[in-house]
Amino acid sequence: MTGRGGNPRARGRGGGSQVAASAPEVALRCAEAEAGKAARGGGDPFPLNTVHRIAAGSFRPCVALELHRRRLAPPDTHTYPSLLQACARLLALREGECLHTEAAKNGFVQNSPVHHYGACGLFESVHKVFDEMPVHGQNLVSWNSMLNSFAANGRPNEVLTVFREMLGVNFAPDGFTIVSVLTACAEIGALALGRRVHVYAEKVVLVDNSHVSNALINLYAKCGIVNDARLI
Repeated sequence: MTGRGGNPRARGRGGGSQVAASAPEVALRCAEAEAGKAARGGGDPFPLNTVHRIAAGSFRPCVALELHRRRLAPPDTHTYPSLLQACARLLALREGECLHTEAAKNGFVQNSPVHHYGACGLFESVHKVFDEMPVHGQNLVSWNSMLNSFAANGRPNEVLTVFREMLGVNFAPDGFTIVSVLTACAEIGALALGRRVHVYAEKVVLVDNSHVSNALINLYAKCGIVNDARLI
C-alpha cells in the first residue's frame, strides 16, 4: 500500500521520483549492457546478434545499426537479417545497401535484402537480389518475401507474375503465399484466379488460418460476391 499521493511506478531510490521505464526500454537497456560484456569477452557474435534482434523490433531500431558500427563482434549468418530489418523500419536505403554489399562480401546472402528493398519501394532491386541468389538459396521464405514486398506496396500484377514463376519451379504455397495472392486478386478483381486459390486453400486445409479467411472475405467483398464472403 502506497503513502498519500504516492505512485508506486514513479518512486525512485531514496524517495526521489522518476518515470518507470517501459518493458521494451528495459529490455533494450539490458541488451545494450550485454553487448558491452560480449565485446569485453572476446567478441562472441551470439549475444550481439540477440541485441540486434531486440533493437530491430523495438521503438529504437537505430540502436542495432549503431552497435554494428562499433564492430563489437565479427558478423555471422545471423547478424544481417536483424540489421536489414532495422534499415527497412527506418527506410534507411543507403545503409541497407551498404549492409547488403557487406553481407554478400562476407558470404552471407539471405532473404533479408529482399524485404529491405521491398519496404523501401525499390522493386527492381527486389527482383535483382532474388535473381542473384544461388538456386539452393531460393526457398519458400524468399519467394514469400518477394510476394509480400509487391503485395504490401500495391503491385498486384507483379504479385501474380511472381506467383506463376513460383509455381513453375514447384514450390508449394503456404498461408503467407495465399494471403499475398488473394490480396492481389482482390485489388485487380481477378475473381476466377481467386476462386482457384480458394479451392487450393481448402484442399491443403489453410482456410482455417484467420489471415487466409480474412483475405478470402476481402476478395469476395471487393468482387461484389457478398454471399460467398458471408460463407467464409
